[in-house]
Amino acid sequence: MRTTVLVLASMTLALLLGSGAALLHAVKPAEATFSGKNGKIAFQSDRGGSYDIYTMNRNGNKIDKLTTNPAVEEDPDFSPDGKRIAFESDRDGDSDIYKMSVKGRKLVQLTSEPATTFGADWGVK
Repeated sequence: MRTTVLVLASMTLALLLGSGAALLHAVKPAEATFSGKNGKIAFQSDRGGSYDIYTMNRNGNKIDKLTTNPAVEEDPDFSPDGKRIAFESDRDGDSDIYKMSVKGRKLVQLTSEPATTFGADWGVK
């Protein structure tokens, strides 16, 4: 009886640990940035089917979708003055850095070399 209980407990523990590890790998961490200058939060979300850049007020109101490209767009970062957002996108098949206004206008591609990037960053913290 005791051996049966130990075997069942071991199997249950192994199942729980395996399920937890699978969940950790299945969920992509949130990428968000806060600009103290304009009170907005910029974040990436796939709520529209592909990852795009959004902003919202810090209380969660007024969510605005800034990008509408089917490419993956991620890792938003506010400029130090809070007027622009830099982000990473694979619009042309390579991962490049873009910038735009906080309204999603004036889109400018900043890099165009096929290279591995690790997200946009204004370099000032």
